[in-house]
Amino acid sequence: MSGSVSETAEGARTVDAHRLGKRQGQRIEGNIRESFYSEMYTLLMRMVWFPTIESAFALAVATTLAWSGWLALHHDITIGAATTVTLYVVQINDPIDRIVSWLDELQVGQTSLARLVGVSAVRDDRRPKASSRKTRPSP
Repeated sequence: MSGSVSETAEGARTVDAHRLGKRQGQRIEGNIRESFYSEMYTLLMRMVWFPTIESAFALAVATTLAWSGWLALHHDITIGAATTVTLYVVQINDPIDRIVSWLDELQVGQTSLARLVGVSAVRDDRRPKASSRKTRPSP
């Protein structure tokens, strides 16, 4: 999107000379629309994905608390063991939450790496030109 806008601004005289203003305007509007829909899609994912993950964390704690409480009531485990297991589940939620948050960063890194690999895969179609300057021998 920003590339289209900067190309239009830098080449404004050419766009005017060739009467491409309407076409360039439609191109920019299309890029803005695509950017908007992409942002809305990722926003929807964040609005659905993150609350789901957070709910799963809360459900894990509630389930552990309920199960260990039930076992403690029937004297299968002690209250201390029930508390310990529940606190372990609470503590494991933070590293898992961080890993989920890092997924975005990993995807950005993967995209950058794919660009680098893609650039290295392009064959060089230019031939080096022989230097027309003659070098003097060093004294």
